[in-house]
This record gives sequence, C-alpha cells and structure tokens, in this order.
Amino acid sequence: MKTASLKIFALASLALAILMMSGCAESVSVIAEAAQASEAPTDAPVLPDAPEAEEEILQSAEKGYEFSHNGASVALGGLASDFIASAGEPDKVFEAPSCAFVGVDKILYYPGFTVNTFPIDGVDYILAVVFTDDRVTTPEGIYLGKTRSDVETAYGEPSLEEENGSTYNKGGMSLRFVFEEDVAVGLKYYYDDSNEHSI
Repeated sequence: MKTASLKIFALASLALAILMMSGCAESVSVIAEAAQASEAPTDAPVLPDAPEAEEEILQSAEKGYEFSHNGASVALGGLASDFIASAGEPDKVFEAPSCAFVGVDKILYYPGFTVNTFPIDGVDYILAVVFTDDRVTTPEGIYLGKTRSDVETAYGEPSLEEENGSTYNKGGMSLRFVFEEDVAVGLKYYYDDSNEHSI
C-alpha cells in the first residue's frame, strides 16, 4: 500500500508541475490521464495517512539533491510548515487557487529563492525550490551566474541535456539548470518521481 500511495503522490506532484508550467485550462486532461495511469484502487488516498508512509516519502526526497536555508533543509515532498518552522517566515507569500488540488497553491518568497507548495487535505507540501538570483548557492557551490562547465564539474554528466539546459535526477527529484550562452540563469529543485522534464 505504501508503494501505491507513493506512486499516487508522485503522479499528483507531476500533474501539479505540469499545471504550473502550462496553465489550468490545457491541463485538466493531464490530471485525468495521470489518474487513469495509476494502477492504485479508486479508494486509495492521494497522500499516505500513516506517519510511516509520510516518513518514507521524506526519506526518499532527502536522498536527492539537497538545499538548505539558514540551516533548514528543504525536503521536497515534505511539509512546508516544517521548513518554515526551521527557516523562518518568508518575506512574502503568493497564493492562487490550485488547478490540481482542493485548496491553494503557494509561492513562499525568501531572499534569493522561492518555495512552491501544493495542498492536500488542507496541508501544504513542498513541490519545488527556484533560485531567483545569485544570493543563494547549492551545497556543491553553484549559483546563478556560474558556467555550464562549473555545473558539470560539480554534478557530473546530466541525466538530460538540451541546448538551453541540463537536468540531473536523483532520489525521486530533479535539479534543473537553464543556460543562456553557457551561463546558468535558472536553477530549480523539484519533486519529480518520473524524472522526465524539459523546458
């Protein structure tokens, strides 16, 4: 049951990511397709109810790439409230009705990065961390403005490489770099158990 719940959570996260990138109107069918693709029984919960299952999701996310702020580690797929309790309140919060879930999607603004969340049963979970400027650095020493060569030295061969970006997959999450003239202008950590993404 834990594996089925994790798959459902991953599919829901993927659907939310697609919705956030392409808008609500075009993506209603994506949610339906993701639900049909799931082999879980129709009475299976979207998010595990048991604390053990939630811990399993967090442990899986923690095995991926890491990012922390003020000593607070970001656990993709984990509780947003845990991150806020450790890192402090964001400077600003943007809220919008969720296209994929009942409730409100949020973007939490911190100096140099944002944390994107999605709701399930009134609880906010972390979907992504997006760097907004060069004030923050990955544990591997990469920040916006570093070169593609610097990124490859720090992370090795990407899982997916395109002209304008590279994606690294690890532990049920992805780390995506966007390049302009081989300089990193975008960096995003996101929960993506499918490990398929392109710009």
